[in-house]
Amino acid sequence: MRTYRIRFIIKALLPVLLFMMSGCMTRSSIPSYYMMPTEDPVLQPENRTATGLLVSVGPIMIPDYLKTRSIAMRSGAESSIAYESDHLWSESMESGITRILCNTLSASLCKSGGMAVPMQSRGDATVRLSISILRFDGIPGGDTVLDATWTLYGKMHETIATGRFCQSMPSGKDLESMVRTHGALTAQLGYTLAQKILGQSGSLL
Repeated sequence: MRTYRIRFIIKALLPVLLFMMSGCMTRSSIPSYYMMPTEDPVLQPENRTATGLLVSVGPIMIPDYLKTRSIAMRSGAESSIAYESDHLWSESMESGITRILCNTLSASLCKSGGMAVPMQSRGDATVRLSISILRFDGIPGGDTVLDATWTLYGKMHETIATGRFCQSMPSGKDLESMVRTHGALTAQLGYTLAQKILGQSGSLL
């Protein structure tokens, strides 16, 4: 009778043990990391001196739904957001936007001796640029949308100009293409802001 009970217990527990072992042996998927690409980088050594406009970029404010490393996806004006748990940003959204804006602004300002740097890296800025991201997402096979407001402040923290940037671009067929579109839209924002800043340069210097 005792042997029968042991066999019964083993038979009852065997499926559970096999299930647990299969779960332990299953490899979890390795996440892929992405970074918004920049165009030709503009070298900005810390000891470089701007002979023209010096733009301090920041703060970059983003909505709560973008405060995650998972890539957010949304189609059109839909209210639902999907997150790619296995496809992650390699840097925060704020850092990526700041990096591309500094590069793009510096490329536009360098001919007149100007440059752009992240906020707080230099204390002698001619102008400070603050940006609030309202929407920045898309979906492969659809469009990616960047909607943001911006404000330019002078040396005395006075407001010089404000505006809104809202553009969309085709995302491309896959997630990697959509990431490149994120970078292209951010660069376009930078070029737009560079023209605004250059238009104010006479009163800023």
